[in-house]
Amino acid sequence: MVIEYERTIDDLVNFNLFHIKHSPAMRRQIFLARILVTILTPIFSLALIYVLDRNVRLPTSAYIISLIGGGILFFIYPYINRSTIIRRTKNILSEGTNKAIIGRQQIITSEEGLICETNAGGSRINWSSIERVAQDDKYIFLYIGAANAIVVPKSAFSDIQSQREFLDIVKIKCDQTDKGGIAVLS
Repeated sequence: MVIEYERTIDDLVNFNLFHIKHSPAMRRQIFLARILVTILTPIFSLALIYVLDRNVRLPTSAYIISLIGGGILFFIYPYINRSTIIRRTKNILSEGTNKAIIGRQQIITSEEGLICETNAGGSRINWSSIERVAQDDKYIFLYIGAANAIVVPKSAFSDIQSQREFLDIVKIKCDQTDKGGIAVLS
């Protein structure tokens, strides 16, 4: 089976967002950062007021406002984090040409694995290198590392049947490796 498509920066941004959303380690890290921001915001704001004028007795409204500010940050932190991830990913990918990961992509399934061709050259990914397969409504992600995947837009397939055929080939070939099988996660 041959799959051809144009990979864009947005495809890789979407992979990063997907991975962060589904990675237990990243979810824990983001949750802890969210809690810390919520707790530290009132503490720092009250400490700043105290440092600027030590003679002022803080009114109750200052405590309430700082706590409300921390609470607001708790709820908007996921949106701030998402926009930061998008901005950072785009900034990183705008450095250089990235010919190997942006632009024309061709994936050919073979008995040994996937043959991946790009504008920069080619590579072979053995079936045993695919650790897991995940997908969302727009992409299929073939994980070849903890945070690294071959990103295949579903729009690269002519129809839903060819998507299923590709996923079936991946599952069958990966099941034949010594890993004991692979699950296709949705």
